[in-house]
Amino acid sequence: LKIRYQDFKMQETPATVWKDTFTAYTTTDDADDWFSRVLGQRVELLFSGEQSNRVREKLGQNVSFADGYPVLVISQASLDELNRRSSELPSMDQFRTNLVVSDTKPFEDDSWKRIRIGEVEF
Repeated sequence: LKIRYQDFKMQETPATVWKDTFTAYTTTDDADDWFSRVLGQRVELLFSGEQSNRVREKLGQNVSFADGYPVLVISQASLDELNRRSSELPSMDQFRTNLVVSDTKPFEDDSWKRIRIGEVEF
């Protein structure tokens, strides 16, 4: 599947994430058909773009389709410790993280308020 921004229909449509309804925009019929076929039910691929108005008040910034935070961080040490304690062996994918950090103590990342990567601070 290939889609191009210039082909997006950009029709306003309501989207809801965790009981938070906001305006999203339609993309293409081809994308909708492809995802519907893969998922086995009728769905639409939506776009939030710069026009998105979903802002998390606690953060004071736009988070589009994210659960509540635009960046999710976990440490490898935390996952390793969870695996040590559990017979279920969770994988990193289950946490839907964007960034995995190393060289930390287990769960040290739970208290972080900011993280810096090079010159960029999150």
